[in-house]
Amino acid sequence: MRFPNETYGPLAGKNLVELIGLGLDLPESMVTLTGLSLGEFESTFKLWLVGWEGPVREPVARYLIALGPILAAETANSQQRTANLGASTAANESISSRATLVHSTEELVDTLQALTPPEQALFIHQEAQRPPWARSSLAFPGVGGGRRPKQHASDGRELHDPRVRSPGFHTET
Repeated sequence: MRFPNETYGPLAGKNLVELIGLGLDLPESMVTLTGLSLGEFESTFKLWLVGWEGPVREPVARYLIALGPILAAETANSQQRTANLGASTAANESISSRATLVHSTEELVDTLQALTPPEQALFIHQEAQRPPWARSSLAFPGVGGGRRPKQHASDGRELHDPRVRSPGFHTET
């Protein structure tokens, strides 16, 4: 939220969420808030990121650079699985293709588990470890499996899911 707040005013992030809450989709909300299409906003954001400096930037940036190819390969594996499901192939070809996907996925899991994210990226790391169909959705008690288990930093402090705002809990964006 730092970028929209610094670029479009201190309430830009809040205003964006309110617009979405009023029923506008993200592209419509972005045009309403910034006057830019979603693509233009993303381009502006990428340019801002190049110049962004902060105490957590370097370790998070290194981590995200390492995570990017893993997620891209996982997406490619998912697309290949989908294609395989729709293809009529001989049993031996199907087995071979699935074995290749299993091996590739196992390698990706090993690579992901070998990454050590900085504390500021623990939530992103935990999301990357979740199956694609379970990512980026809040779990509430009684809905879809209940609350997520509490996560803790290496020093034992409880980490909060940044998508959930608790009363009295404030994160700097």
